Amino acid sequence: MLRTLVLLGCLAAAPLAAQGPAHIVAATFPDGTRDAPSGDVEFTLTFDRAFPAGTRPVRDGEAYFPPILAVEWTPDGRTVRLWVHLLGGKEYKFRFGAAGPVYRLRTEPAE
Repeated sequence: MLRTLVLLGCLAAAPLAAQGPAHIVAATFPDGTRDAPSGDVEFTLTFDRAFPAGTRPVRDGEAYFPPILAVEWTPDGRTVRLWVHLLGGKEYKFRFGAAGPVYRLRTEPAE
């Protein structure tokens, strides 16, 4: 029975892998924004396909990773609302899932 479950899991994942990586199709701050506000910030990202329930942003590389205050997905799994704390004058970079799209933004310089 365990082999059957593993096989079914692999078959279910095959169509997603065949589609290639997900892409961000809309964002409160477009990818690469260089003047995002600092402080506690709320923003949304919408993807071209659904993500599994519970997917959270993860660090990508050496850029700063913002403290995540809350994460909320829409029922269709395509849009995530994030509440984060951003420091002024920093570049942030993170991704969604191990092979998900990378998202980058930079905050306005610190005063």
